[in-house]
Amino acid sequence: MENLRNKIINVFYELVAQKGYDKASMNDIVKKANISKGAIYHHFKNKEELFCKVIEVVFLKSDSEEMFDLDQISKNNAREVLLKFGKMILDSSENDVNITKFQNEVFVQALRNENLKKYFFEIMEKYIDQVKELFVYFKEKNIMDSKKDTEVLGQKFFIFLDAMLLYKGYGLDFKYEAILESIIDEILE
Repeated sequence: MENLRNKIINVFYELVAQKGYDKASMNDIVKKANISKGAIYHHFKNKEELFCKVIEVVFLKSDSEEMFDLDQISKNNAREVLLKFGKMILDSSENDVNITKFQNEVFVQALRNENLKKYFFEIMEKYIDQVKELFVYFKEKNIMDSKKDTEVLGQKFFIFLDAMLLYKGYGLDFKYEAILESIIDEILE
């Protein structure tokens, strides 16, 4: 059952990236996934609920997985942890040709649909909270200056990575790794 649910999520993700949310239909999922429409509605009550689940999976990778294992982070490896995380985000545009298109479609739909906007913002807040939690941990362990505002840093790091992912997906030729290293050094100084 979980495999079918994941298949539906993955197929709809590709369809939204390729066609846009408005043009991607349940019938398209049926055809592409070779499943019945009833199978879709067994897992999701409607297209909007499915889209919300895809947003959650794409932006959080998993609703039960933590982004950082705090027990494994120390002053000696904090920079590498942030660098690895940042590179993972940036490399997602190379590893997944659909990510930038999907991300753009989410933004467009959030502007058009208040329910989607609200849900998208909730997901982004979860993401930012996980980054903020990391920075709180950094303060507690004296990895970064205790005077720094973890909420501002979490939002700044999120905005920075999100924008860089979009620009990289568009093919803009920036020095992404050097910029990433610079912002991490600023956070940790």
